[in-house]
Amino acid sequence: MLDPDDRGRRAITAGRIPLRGGARGERSRAIGAVAALLVLAWTVAPSASRAQEVTTTPYAGIVHLHRRIPNQEVHVVRIELGRPEVSVVATRPDAGRTRTSAFARAAGAVVAINANWFGHNPCGLAVGEGQIWPGFQRHCDASLGFGGGRAEAFDSQRIWRGPPPRPWMTEVITGKPWLVKQGRSQHPWRIPTRMGARAPRTAAGLTRDDRTLILLVADGRAPHVSGLTGQELAAMMIELGAWNAINLDGGGSSTLFIDAEGGVVNRNRGFRERIVGNHLGIRFRGRQPGPRTAEETRALQRDERQRRRDERASPAP
Repeated sequence: MLDPDDRGRRAITAGRIPLRGGARGERSRAIGAVAALLVLAWTVAPSASRAQEVTTTPYAGIVHLHRRIPNQEVHVVRIELGRPEVSVVATRPDAGRTRTSAFARAAGAVVAINANWFGHNPCGLAVGEGQIWPGFQRHCDASLGFGGGRAEAFDSQRIWRGPPPRPWMTEVITGKPWLVKQGRSQHPWRIPTRMGARAPRTAAGLTRDDRTLILLVADGRAPHVSGLTGQELAAMMIELGAWNAINLDGGGSSTLFIDAEGGVVNRNRGFRERIVGNHLGIRFRGRQPGPRTAEETRALQRDERQRRRDERASPAP
């Protein structure tokens, strides 16, 4: 949890004031300039008893906040969805079950996170590049839909097989449970049962105007970094400005890829990037991911060796 005395500063740092036209727009831009100075001051001279934050802008309209506080290490990415260079992409049904970094490079995404676990089917409704996944796992109904610079959070309980509720939604990811609905934490939860434990976490949310996407990946399972509980995760998403937010697969699946910052930027204990079912990525016009890192190459080689072992163990009829 954040230091309560710092909540005001965190709210400004997170840039929770929406940009609007006219006089309000001018006021918002002025506040944004002050917020940028506060971020700089906080990064250069952090208090030993408070959070240490490093803020970078790997691409225009995409801001990465790396926050360290006792027992927690969190990466947050804020994406301005209305920028013409920015678009959202999710995993197609024929491109699933791969590492987040491999998905990003194949899809041309410069930022990416894991969505669901390493099973064959996604959690609930999933759509990638306009293609609806035919298989799904039930009891996942917290969804975010994207397309054409727009975004919306919605309940997909009755439409696991699709189509999405809006015709413009070409990309959809789903998780469980809802962390935040209309600005309020949805704690307590009955499913999943491990939301009370501290663990690595992945979450995605939208601001109240649906114009900014917030991605969060928390490290954990390390000697001095245990992760977040579900309640802490929801509270942090609210403080970052999320009006609606969903929980995605955590634990060893939690992965954040930022190409401009060297690929996968988070590290859990004994981290070895996991194969997961589907993903969410951000494309930036005119920018393509760079070549694979040596670590990614080794991971793909391990995947290929495992695939060959599986084929030998289960030969085709």
